[in-house]
Amino acid sequence: MQLPNFSYDIIKHLGTLSETGRQTKELNVISYNGAPAKADLRIWIKDPDKQNGKKMGKGLTLNEEELYTLKEILDNLDLEEPLPQSKGTPRSFAQADF
Repeated sequence: MQLPNFSYDIIKHLGTLSETGRQTKELNVISYNGAPAKADLRIWIKDPDKQNGKKMGKGLTLNEEELYTLKEILDNLDLEEPLPQSKGTPRSFAQADF
């Protein structure tokens, strides 16, 4: 079974959230297969043999409305408070009400 053609174009790099070894977690604006561009939050693995020198990992794409909604949610977060933890999670953060 032959896979359909797949292409992407990174229109704009918005920022890198983290870098660990050969992996980066990036927020970009990407067009897939010539479609309208979307915000894309994804892990990239450095690979000189791949397009743009990196291989695409798991990620999340957001249309413009979803991106604005996410921004509103983040703008309303109280980052002075630590993230809530589940019962089995190590206590690196205290409990918080969101």
